[in-house]
Amino acid sequence: DRNHADYGTEKYIEYYNKQLEELLTNYGDLFEVWFDGANGGNGWYGGAKETRRIDKRNYYNFPNLFAKVNKLQPDAIIFSDGGIGCRWVGNEKGIAGETNWSFLRSADVYPGYPKHWELNSGHADGDQWSAGECDVSIRPGWFYHPEEDDKVKTVDDLTELYYCSVGRNATLLLNFSVDRNGLVHPIDSANAVDFHKNIKKQLSANILADASVLASDSRGGSYEPENVCDGDFETYWATNDTITSSSIELSLPKPKKINSLLLQEYIPLGQRVKSFRIEYYDSGKWNSVKTKEKTTTVGYKRIVRFEKITTDKIRVMFEDARGCLCISS
Repeated sequence: DRNHADYGTEKYIEYYNKQLEELLTNYGDLFEVWFDGANGGNGWYGGAKETRRIDKRNYYNFPNLFAKVNKLQPDAIIFSDGGIGCRWVGNEKGIAGETNWSFLRSADVYPGYPKHWELNSGHADGDQWSAGECDVSIRPGWFYHPEEDDKVKTVDDLTELYYCSVGRNATLLLNFSVDRNGLVHPIDSANAVDFHKNIKKQLSANILADASVLASDSRGGSYEPENVCDGDFETYWATNDTITSSSIELSLPKPKKINSLLLQEYIPLGQRVKSFRIEYYDSGKWNSVKTKEKTTTVGYKRIVRFEKITTDKIRVMFEDARGCLCISS
């Protein structure tokens, strides 16, 4: 946007639309289309070094652009500060909020929305489903520089980003800076592969797979508490309509060492949990696990890490929710 001579005029919008149509029709199926929110400012507009400002909300006619994407690439997700398919989380560090709602207020947000700090947690009272997407580069910046080969994010760095994105009800979008040979650099590639192996290893042992389950409330029928341990996302435990706080207790055949808990709501029915806490049984009483994170929202996936415990009983106290509980895992 900061190099075209006609930027800021209607003529540029005509050019923009034609360019977008080309991208949506000449290159096969697209998974995601970004409307970045970078709008004008200082630049070289056809060689004119100057500053140009536009009405960020209205200049591009975003409803028209979104309709174009939906028509030409109906399976593509639309990303922007305001969704509509998924949203920026307000930083380029790859970190979602500990509280992370998948909602935005559609009347407020748009690409280039200035209150980026709100996007980190979403809007609890939002009416538009826009899950968070955490974008971050494996290198210090978005492009390749050989002097940064020793600054590539390590396996531990990437693992931490996973827990702060996927583990907080968001997705992780990791940028690879293509080198001067047109390839992902070997250091970047190796770290990414080892990162994947590390996450698979850390999350490989489902300690609760054989647990017996007891809940303080259950809708019954096909919504029994046992569904949280069956490994099937499509089955879930649900409370009765008016019950927005309940506990679920998981008992193991023998004591196990545990340092994290993965929770999932049944997202096809929305995001509901507002607050929860995790407890374990030891020396004849229930104790709270020691975690450094707020235990507020759950969403599609929440991975809570805490100081290692040894126990044969663990329970989750769902303290508040927007509706009856629907917990898949």
